[in-house]
Amino acid sequence: MKRALKPAEPTSLHDQAMAFENTRHAQRLAQIKSMASKLRTFDSNYMPAIRAAGIPLHADEFNCWGKRSALYICGATLNPQRNANLETLLRKLGMRETKRTNYPTGGYAIDLTKGHLTVHLSVDSHRLPKPAEAVTCA
Repeated sequence: MKRALKPAEPTSLHDQAMAFENTRHAQRLAQIKSMASKLRTFDSNYMPAIRAAGIPLHADEFNCWGKRSALYICGATLNPQRNANLETLLRKLGMRETKRTNYPTGGYAIDLTKGHLTVHLSVDSHRLPKPAEAVTCA
C-alpha cells in the first residue's frame, strides 16, 4: 500500500501568498454554495425594493458562518446610514425582529426574520447624524 506524500510547505513569500489565496478562495466558494438558497430568497424577495430605494448592497457583503442559519450582511463602514435604511426597509417588507443585541458603543446587532430567512446586520446608530435641534425664536 502506497502512502500519499504530504505536499511540501511553500517556502517563498510568493508561494505562501498563492497557497493562502487558493485556500481562502476555496473557502469562500464553499461558503457561497452553502448560502445559495438564502441568497436566492433574499435576491427575489428583497433586492428589487432595495435597488428601488437606492440602497447600495453587493454580493461580497453577504456571509453565512457555521451552523448559524442567518444570512449576515456586513456593515457599511463608510456609510453607517446604509444598514439603518436597510433595516427600516426590511421591516416595511414584513421582516420582524427576532433578536437584538445592544453594543456598549451605542450601536446594535439585529436579526430580522420572515419565513425561513433570517437576516443579521449591525446598525451603527451612534454614528448616525443626530436630528437638528429646534432653534427657539425670541
